[in-house]
Amino acid sequence: MSTGNEQKNRQDSKRQAGRPPTRSEDETRQLVVRAAIEEFIDHGAMRASMGGIARRAGISTRTLYRFAPSKEELFRVAVEQRIEEVIATAPEPHRPCESPEIELSRILRAYIDLLLSAEALATTRIVISELERFPDLATSFRSGGQRVAQAFDRSILEFCKRRGLDCGDPGHEARILRWTLAGIQRQRLLRVEEQLSESELDALTRQLAHRFLALTMPSR
Repeated sequence: MSTGNEQKNRQDSKRQAGRPPTRSEDETRQLVVRAAIEEFIDHGAMRASMGGIARRAGISTRTLYRFAPSKEELFRVAVEQRIEEVIATAPEPHRPCESPEIELSRILRAYIDLLLSAEALATTRIVISELERFPDLATSFRSGGQRVAQAFDRSILEFCKRRGLDCGDPGHEARILRWTLAGIQRQRLLRVEEQLSESELDALTRQLAHRFLALTMPSR
């Protein structure tokens, strides 16, 4: 015959078995950021709602308001968090067996994929259209863009150092390469050019890598 304590322990176990696993604060924040970006992309900053974001994240609106007191603030937090994620995303480590052109093409392709992803383009368009309503966002977005650019320049300069290349002082050729890629993104933002296919992106990165190496390879 079961004792009262044994019955209570079984009931507690059943209740705990049916509960969803507890998320950490950081995991919940990541869900909120992802849900917010999706909501703003799907509905725009004006029509996006805190309720819609909470439903996407699978949390209550009360929990959501712990992360941001308003939709405007959540928009800023979400954009800044995405910029941090972009900065933290790096190409695969250097592979000693690769030729310089293949390695550089891989670095450039990773950066282009970040710039031209559907999410990056949609988010940037929203930010640009909402800068007047979110004046603080202009400063943080500009700062974030500068940090992304600096991260790219560092990766190119490190590549040049490994390969014994001359990128100019201080990294002039690396900046020109970045400006070229930024121009491609700008054309997509303005819808001047259609989205490039995978084969076209591969050809583009190989062509850019070839030209860069032709300028920076030491004379023999």
